[in-house]
Amino acid sequence: MNELVASIQNSERNTFEIATDDLQTDKPTTADTISAIKLELDDSDLQLLQEEVSSVMSEEYPKTIDETARLILRKIREDAATTIRENQTVRNKFEARLRKRWKKPFDLLELFALLALEAGAEFNEEYRALAAEENDLVFEVLTRLHARGCQVASEVLTLIKAGFADGAHSRWRTLHELAVVAIFLAKHGHAVAEQYLDHEFVEAHKAAIQHERYRAAMGLEVFPPETLASIEAAYQEALSRYGSTFRHTYGWASSTLNKANPTFNDIERDVELEKWRPYYKMASHNVHAGAKGIAFRLGLVGDQKTVLLAGSTNTGFTDPAQGTAISLMQITVTLLLTRPNLDVFVHCEMLKTLQDEIGREFLKIQHSIEEEHAAMQREHLAEINEKPKYVAKRSVIRKVVKYFSGLRKT
Repeated sequence: MNELVASIQNSERNTFEIATDDLQTDKPTTADTISAIKLELDDSDLQLLQEEVSSVMSEEYPKTIDETARLILRKIREDAATTIRENQTVRNKFEARLRKRWKKPFDLLELFALLALEAGAEFNEEYRALAAEENDLVFEVLTRLHARGCQVASEVLTLIKAGFADGAHSRWRTLHELAVVAIFLAKHGHAVAEQYLDHEFVEAHKAAIQHERYRAAMGLEVFPPETLASIEAAYQEALSRYGSTFRHTYGWASSTLNKANPTFNDIERDVELEKWRPYYKMASHNVHAGAKGIAFRLGLVGDQKTVLLAGSTNTGFTDPAQGTAISLMQITVTLLLTRPNLDVFVHCEMLKTLQDEIGREFLKIQHSIEEEHAAMQREHLAEINEKPKYVAKRSVIRKVVKYFSGLRKT
C-alpha cells in the first residue's frame, strides 16, 4: 500500500500505474479484483494534506517572492539611468513652461524674499553686539524667527517653481505660525521671550520620554544616564520657575495670556491675526491625513474632483504665494521696528508695495488659467451636443427585423 501511495504522489498525470503482483490479497488478481479496490480519504487525511501544503507554502512562498522581487528590481536598475533621464527631461520641460507663464509673479516673490533676507541680515549685523550687551532676548528670538522665516519662504518658492501648490501652502502654514509668535513676543517683551527660549527644556524632556518609550521597538541607542538626568533636572527647574502650566505645548504663553493651557489660536487672537484662521485651516489639510486633504487640492481647477493629483500642476499658487509674502513681511517688519529709523521705514514701505503687487500678479495669472479651463469645458460640451445621433441604415434595420421574425416563426 505504501508503494501505491508513492505512485499516486509521484504521478504527474491524471492516471497512475499499479503493479498488481505486489497487491497483498488472498484472491487471484483479476480485473474484478482491481475494480473492487477502493481508495478512501477521510477528514484526517485531508487535514494532513492541508498541513503538508501549508508547510511547503510557508517555506517556498517567501523564497519565491524574494527571488522574484530581486529579479524585477535588477531589471529596473539596469534601465534606471534611462528612466530617470527621461523623467528629468519631462520635468525640465514642464518647469520651463511653468516659468514662462508665471515668470513675472515668480520673480516678484523671489525678489521679495531676497529683500527680506537682506534686511534681516543687515539688522542682525548692525545690532547684535549691542543686543548682547543689553541682554535683549526679544532681539535674539526675533532674529532667529526671521532667519527661519526666510528659509521657509525659500522652500515655498522652490515648491511653487516645481508646480507643487499644495505643498507650498503647507509650508506657508509654518510661516504663519512664525509670524504670529514673533508678533506676540515683540508685543509682550523680555519676560515672555525668556520663557519661550526656556521652553526648549520642556520639549527636550518630552522628546527624551518618547525616545525611551520606543527605542527598543525602533532599535535606537540608549541615552547615557547622565544625559537623561541632565534633561530631567533642567525640566524640573523650569517647572519650579514658571509653574506647572509651563509643561504644556504653549506653556511659555500661559502666564501672559492668564490661561492654564493656551492654544495657538489664543496667541493668534492676542495679536489680532485670528482672521487668518480659515486660511490656516485650509493649509492644515495639506499637512494632516484628513478626508478634506484628499478631496480638495489647490492644484486642480474647477470641478476636477475625479482627478487623483499625484504630481505637479500649473496652477493654484496664488494662496501660498500671497500668504508667504504677507507672513514674511509681518516677521520682517516686526523685527525691524524693534529699533526704528528712517532706513527701516523705507525698507518696510518697499516690502509693503511689493507684497501688494505679488498678490495682484499671481491672481491675474490664476484667473486667466481658470478662464481658459472654463472655455475648454464649454467647447467640450458644445462638441458633445453637436455630434449627430447614430441613425441605423434601413438595410441594417431590415436585416434585424428579418432575423427576429425568423426566430418567432421557429
